[in-house]
Amino acid sequence: MSAAQKIDRQSDNNKYGRGIEHISADLNEGDVIAYQDGTWYVDGTEVGNGSAATVRYMKVDTVQIVWTHDCEHGLVYGFDVKCDSVIKKGDEFIIQEENYVQCGPEQILCRIPVSSESNEVVISCVDLNPADEIILS
Repeated sequence: MSAAQKIDRQSDNNKYGRGIEHISADLNEGDVIAYQDGTWYVDGTEVGNGSAATVRYMKVDTVQIVWTHDCEHGLVYGFDVKCDSVIKKGDEFIIQEENYVQCGPEQILCRIPVSSESNEVVISCVDLNPADEIILS
């Protein structure tokens, strides 16, 4: 599998870390990311609205983040991507362009390789089970 077809995970300590080494510093317009919604954790502290943790998806439109040597502050904005509970290679999804969403860098779980044209996204990686991506602490 080529590097372009591998899921980039924030949890990969060999590739990503904090600050300028955070996955958010590696995002580009058009990337598709999975992010944690409901409840998530920042440096071990529970934040969010208190509901159960869920994984949502976004096609990145704008990254407005400031990175320092050991932290990142700001927001990622983009279009909601509605997905099934388990994503399989070759799955096609429609971008919900009427649903503009945002998340903080600490919510980003991974970047999912896709091919994209207009408002359609085709997953070009191995299968992804969102339940395996949720950060529990």
